[in-house]
Amino acid sequence: MNSNEEKIISINNKLKSLSLSKFRGGIHLRKYMIKYIDDKGLDVVKSHAIDFINDKIASANPKNDGKQTPMKGHPVFLAMHACGCCCRSCLYKWHGIPKGRDLTQEEKDYLVSLIMIWIIREYKNNNIWLLFFLFALWYNFIIGGFMEIIKNVSIIFMSIFLESLPFLLLGALISAIIETFVSNDTMIKIIPKNKVLGSIVGVLLGFFLPACDCAVIPVSKRLIKKKVPLNVAVSFMLASPIVNPVVLLSTYYAFFKTNPEIFWSRLLFGIVISLIIGIIVGIIFGNKDITKNGLDSYDEHEDEHEHCHCHSCSCEHHHKSNKFVSIFKHTANDMFEVVKFLMFGAMIASLVQVLLPRNILILFNDNQALAIAALMIFAYLISLCSTSDSFVGKSLLSSFPSNAIVAYLLLGPMIDIKNTIVLLGNYKSKFVVTLISLIFIIIFIFSLLVVNLLWKRSF
Repeated sequence: MNSNEEKIISINNKLKSLSLSKFRGGIHLRKYMIKYIDDKGLDVVKSHAIDFINDKIASANPKNDGKQTPMKGHPVFLAMHACGCCCRSCLYKWHGIPKGRDLTQEEKDYLVSLIMIWIIREYKNNNIWLLFFLFALWYNFIIGGFMEIIKNVSIIFMSIFLESLPFLLLGALISAIIETFVSNDTMIKIIPKNKVLGSIVGVLLGFFLPACDCAVIPVSKRLIKKKVPLNVAVSFMLASPIVNPVVLLSTYYAFFKTNPEIFWSRLLFGIVISLIIGIIVGIIFGNKDITKNGLDSYDEHEDEHEHCHCHSCSCEHHHKSNKFVSIFKHTANDMFEVVKFLMFGAMIASLVQVLLPRNILILFNDNQALAIAALMIFAYLISLCSTSDSFVGKSLLSSFPSNAIVAYLLLGPMIDIKNTIVLLGNYKSKFVVTLISLIFIIIFIFSLLVVNLLWKRSF
């Protein structure tokens, strides 16, 4: 967790504490103040907040201390009272900043951030929430500097791409091994015809064929090509990034000692939701072809090549050599087929991580349904690997209800913006839209209703 995230969590906790005060919790922006913000804009209000902090409380001995900040006239004045920074006595009581010395620049920046977040939270009840996002974008571009953004996007893009690449290679290798050593007839024999049992087998495949969310797409497409029922392949694709041993270990380490219900919720509900969505998708699409050309064109050529030449080979060693060559060729083909979509998805995800201010999330944490929806969208946009998202989820616990954290931990491994691009490159758009819609709807319902019902005492 970086310093900005720690600062936002600290401010959010402080605002919660202030809201418990009968006096300060009862302070709200008035209508003429809302109109003033509409007319002037948040950037102007912020500049006024900086000026008022310097003028009213920054010096060691402010003039008329205790009476220097009026309760009317400007939204910042009201915010200073609501945030416990209207005088040096309140500043010491609520923030532990002693009297008799000038405020440091860090303290002034903290108070300005506190005031602006309080104003934004008040303002959002009277205006569209998008305004804060636009303000944050403007701040990032103008104040932060365009070149700084380019640098951050490049760093995050490389980290996402390089983090995903080994898992993608693993997925391509597993896909190639399945293609080379497992026949269609074998797959048909081992997969139960019953949709529920078949989907359970898909979940178990997710445990025994451990693949990150980046790697499951080429494997799932290969399974479908091998005549594995769609419900089995989808259950595998959704469950594997949650039930594979590496992800289970990271989730256990992050949550089990302090919040074991979150660990069990991710594991159990991840399995159940994967089964449900797999079965529903299997019913909707049945035996329809939902894949795009990619793997098939190469495989048809490879099959034709083997048909023409395999009977001329009488040497067992040469036959084994051909198997390894086939694995290498299939791996390379699958890898290059998917990696171009991964690069595009990683670029979009890196832009979102830089341009989307994480402190916008606190606008939604007061309402449980909104908090769940906000963290689901955040998980989709931020595109973290399922092996590392547990620790980000843990850092959000102080600001969000636990069932919103569960929603974040369930949705991220199943679908994100990066994997959407990869899916669209391998599957037909109707299937992808249906799959993503089902994931969002079912995870939202489980997080809002089922999680609360089962873990009522803990949540």
